[in-house]
Amino acid sequence: MRIEVFENGALFRVWTPAKINLFFEILGKRPDGYHDVETLVAPISLYDRLDCYFFESDEPEITLECLDADGLPRSDVPTDGSNLVAKAYRVYCEEMKKNFSYDKFPKVHVKIFKQIPTKAGLGGGSSDAAGLLSVLKHRGEVRVPLDLLFEAAGRLGSDVPLFLEEGASVGRGRGERVESFELPKMWATVVKPSFGLSTSEVYRQYSTAIRAPKRSLDDVLGLVLRYDGDCFAEFMAGQIFNRLEEAASHLWDGVQLWKSTLSSFPETLAAQMSGSGTAFFALCSCEENARRVADAVRNLRFHDSAGRFVGDVFVVRTL
Repeated sequence: MRIEVFENGALFRVWTPAKINLFFEILGKRPDGYHDVETLVAPISLYDRLDCYFFESDEPEITLECLDADGLPRSDVPTDGSNLVAKAYRVYCEEMKKNFSYDKFPKVHVKIFKQIPTKAGLGGGSSDAAGLLSVLKHRGEVRVPLDLLFEAAGRLGSDVPLFLEEGASVGRGRGERVESFELPKMWATVVKPSFGLSTSEVYRQYSTAIRAPKRSLDDVLGLVLRYDGDCFAEFMAGQIFNRLEEAASHLWDGVQLWKSTLSSFPETLAAQMSGSGTAFFALCSCEENARRVADAVRNLRFHDSAGRFVGDVFVVRTL
């Protein structure tokens, strides 16, 4: 996550990456209503940008704008207190008051330039929230311990702590127990169909319909650590897994269509839905092959009413 400072500290600009879930297993439901999960996450070279303007103020306050990459307003992302970025600001202030008796909070206005698709399973909102937490820590007069920042991130959502790590990471529990995990870089084509799914609906479908033997993330991590071959992407193509794919397929028939379509291209090593969907990624051996897959996807024409139309297509590299 890259942060730059402008206007004598009045403007902090941060680029917040999307992610793909290379492995995602659900262990069971917790008493607090969340699910225990195990996931291997790789951030990718697809970014939102947050411009954070700071002003002197007697009371903590945050205001938001959401714009597209060209600076035009977007209406599909909330800019009120329900946005995770606004929640991140409130949680940070609460933690500072509780742990350091700190109460000198500035007013902040955040312009969110969205490039990461919403309802995609790519973690855009969580990454944006982690981005503001990182900016506040970077800017603040008090040195905030990293474990406190992770605790604050965990209060916001399962994916937020994952974005505080640089590079790939393993998430356990609700996702709040995070450890870094080094992975070789890989190229992929990311496709976000026009149709979106609700994360809560996908989990609800999992809870009511899915009964299958669990797969072990630790087994996969062990294989990764022992791998010494020449094409890591080809090896990783045999290890990727997402438990939520089956649940999502009960809600939308586009899951199987997109997975089979992406898998049909000769340049694709393996294809999978990311998170709770509806974005998919196709692992490729090199940038050229990823671009070929992207071109092939852009040429697709689906003529139906099931929400399977091509939306956004990106060629990315894991970070």
